[in-house]
Amino acid sequence: MGFVAASLGMQAQNLQSALNYCTFNRPGAKPFVETYLMVNGETAKFAKNANGKYQGSVEVMLTATRNDTVFYADKYNLLSPEITDSAALKPNFIDKHNLPLANGKYTLEISIADLNRTAPSFKGNIPLMVSYPDTGVTMSDIMPVDTFVKSSTPTPLTKSGFEMVPYISGYYPETVTNLNFYTEIYGTDKKFGNNEKFVIYSFIESADTKKPLDTHFKTKVYLSQPVVPVLSSFDITKLPSGNYYLVVDIRDKNNFILGGKKLYFQRSSGIKPVANFSTLNNYGNNFEAYIGNLKLDTLKDYIKSLRPIATPKERMFIDQKKMTDSIAMRSYFKAFWTAHNEADPFKGWAEYLAMVKVVNREFGTSIRRGYQTDRGRVFLQYGPPNNRTASLHEPSAYPYEIWHYYRIGTQNNRRFVFYLPDLVTNDYTLLHSDANGEIIDNQWQLRLHKRDTQTNNFDNNNVNPTYGGRANDLFNTPR
Repeated sequence: MGFVAASLGMQAQNLQSALNYCTFNRPGAKPFVETYLMVNGETAKFAKNANGKYQGSVEVMLTATRNDTVFYADKYNLLSPEITDSAALKPNFIDKHNLPLANGKYTLEISIADLNRTAPSFKGNIPLMVSYPDTGVTMSDIMPVDTFVKSSTPTPLTKSGFEMVPYISGYYPETVTNLNFYTEIYGTDKKFGNNEKFVIYSFIESADTKKPLDTHFKTKVYLSQPVVPVLSSFDITKLPSGNYYLVVDIRDKNNFILGGKKLYFQRSSGIKPVANFSTLNNYGNNFEAYIGNLKLDTLKDYIKSLRPIATPKERMFIDQKKMTDSIAMRSYFKAFWTAHNEADPFKGWAEYLAMVKVVNREFGTSIRRGYQTDRGRVFLQYGPPNNRTASLHEPSAYPYEIWHYYRIGTQNNRRFVFYLPDLVTNDYTLLHSDANGEIIDNQWQLRLHKRDTQTNNFDNNNVNPTYGGRANDLFNTPR
């Protein structure tokens, strides 16, 4: 979904084009898929039209199928802007097309041909998924936007009062200074009632380390409505070259994540990736000087935060009840990062500290630091999950979250279930995981639903589906 799963480069003879899609919902009606097709004008043949001007013409056919059944088909001609001089620079032309499709898996097939040339058409296909359940809060795909302006007169490119030209590439060269994006949030009115506050968190994270960047992070409060449009932008002028994800999360007023989406993109700039030491004061690369100037309480806190990534031997020092020897503590801290990142221990700590700040903000409670919680430990040990789903108000279940990792080391498709049996704090407990070395509880569904579902049958690992629980479905098919 979104650009990562939907991008398609095409070339038919000299014709070059690119296709992207996003899915959107229409509460009370059928969802739809929005396709964005860009044709490189310099690769199209422009011919004189009835107006005496030069124009490109491309035939496009879009078909959505499943198991050889056609659910949508349309064929149309896409015309370029007109030019008066055939030798002038030929403009690109962009098309937006809507395909109404019910929830389900499809194959989106495209055929494209230059009508001003005698050449065979190009044919390709893309896997497509539409998923908007009737209950809960959901989000459309994230639509990358090239430019946007307020529009009082609707055009084919208008959304939510803005004319938006889609950005149909996952590549952002140095000449592009802003990452603009648009998405829609559905169902907050049913979840919270009308005009109740909720929060959208958006940030950029490294695709390699899965660590959020402190320099690209935004929060904004919205009021619940059937459809809440979100149009935002990040200045990426100083974003180093690399692979990234744009992440958008939905949170309630208690900071619980209700859903979210990611968008993969690549950045190329003259700025090389470097460690962010801004929060570590200006010590250059002198890690020892930095450690020597840490206050004792701060140093204790930092050492305790290392536990999620420490070896059993390293934990012996961390787990001692009292830390009073400042020389031993500073020596341990330096040795720890030298062992974990021999090439650049200061950089290793800078990157880890950024994650610690995230978990303290996200998962901390009034009596525990975020890194001391189960969610904080998993986040620091394995990185941010690829999918994170929260369910707070199921009829018989305690509030819970399911985290899904595409890959952990050599393990694929690993999941974690956290729940909140006290119903009050933000301190979710790890209930079950299928990752090696983690808690395995085959009766996790029974324990999760024990809020008002009692049983003495310990051979039964399932919950009666009439209780309205979605946990098993979310665990087996992460969203």
